[in-house]
Amino acid sequence: MKHLLLITILLLIALPGFAFKEVPQQKDKDIKQILDKIANRLNTLEADYLSELNKTDRREAGAIVNEIRGLLSLLPQHVEPRTPRHRQQVRHKEMSVKNFEALQKSVKNTVSAKDKLNVLTLAATDNWFSVDQIIQLLGLFMNSSDKLKALEIVYPRCVDPSNRFNILDSFMSGSDKEKATKIMTGKASG
Repeated sequence: MKHLLLITILLLIALPGFAFKEVPQQKDKDIKQILDKIANRLNTLEADYLSELNKTDRREAGAIVNEIRGLLSLLPQHVEPRTPRHRQQVRHKEMSVKNFEALQKSVKNTVSAKDKLNVLTLAATDNWFSVDQIIQLLGLFMNSSDKLKALEIVYPRCVDPSNRFNILDSFMSGSDKEKATKIMTGKASG
């Protein structure tokens, strides 16, 4: 109880004098600067206010100030700033040439379109594709409906969607180009 009363007295004495001066407003302040500011405030508290207390209270308040200093020394001196998640962009790499050639060979050696699409589905689980690679994969399908299904499988794993307009050349009819556009813009109606 006496401990709590002493802390309350210290805060009441200290707050009017300096607690609201120069409160850090920037979120990007370096942690070292903040820790230094706290240490300076403790020095001011010790020098200007603890001397006003009687001997017993001064000793207890000094112990509390020293405890706070000890706690400050346990904090890290530097913390790397975190990038907000919405700004983080993970840059995926397209499938390596060697692995892509192996995928092409596997698709070419598969007879039915359904099995070819299954091979693509497996490959798209762990790999990413460039627009050029997607165009090459679509070229392995004869039927436009199979090409559209293949596009649905691999396009979500496209590393350079800003070049997606090139994919439209893989389709002959205007209606297929429109369906491909809907797939690539996320407006396909399942």
